Amino acid sequence: RSNIDNQPFIPFFTLNVLSPSYFHHDSIEFDANCDIINTELVNTISHQLDSIAILTAGMEDIYIQLGNEPWHDQGYKEGIMSNAFTYFTRMVDIARQIDVHDGLQHAKVGLFADVHSSNDIAGDVCTPVRCSWNDSMHVILENENAHDLFDAYSFHKYSGLKRMQIPSEFDEAC
Repeated sequence: RSNIDNQPFIPFFTLNVLSPSYFHHDSIEFDANCDIINTELVNTISHQLDSIAILTAGMEDIYIQLGNEPWHDQGYKEGIMSNAFTYFTRMVDIARQIDVHDGLQHAKVGLFADVHSSNDIAGDVCTPVRCSWNDSMHVILENENAHDLFDAYSFHKYSGLKRMQIPSEFDEAC
């Protein structure tokens, strides 16, 4: 669709920046020792940017958010992006790739800030990673002279049910 309710369709993309690259299961080859010999990764940052450029060819308004809610302290992130310095340094590198990409000259780039980085929300207690998140962001952007690479900071404030469980049996009348 080119429009919704007579309003132009403006795409909004979120890059998978935490661990974007992987081996596609259909193209993996192994040697006799079960080591992978086909090392062509898919879904790299470059692949994602190329896809966005193709999908938005001729469009003026392109919005890209650098994603993955990096402040979450979860085991799967160990050794990938475990702190603000690692995350923001990588985001500056990605923003520079966007800035020079031939098909993304008009892209607006959003960087994750953290709504829980201060204790401004009643009853909210920030964790060590999150307490200094936004301050760290500005320090790194200043040190890298990178503020102009970003057009917005995005904040996600989630609310609603916690520990929600989906029932295993559904009432067909509902």
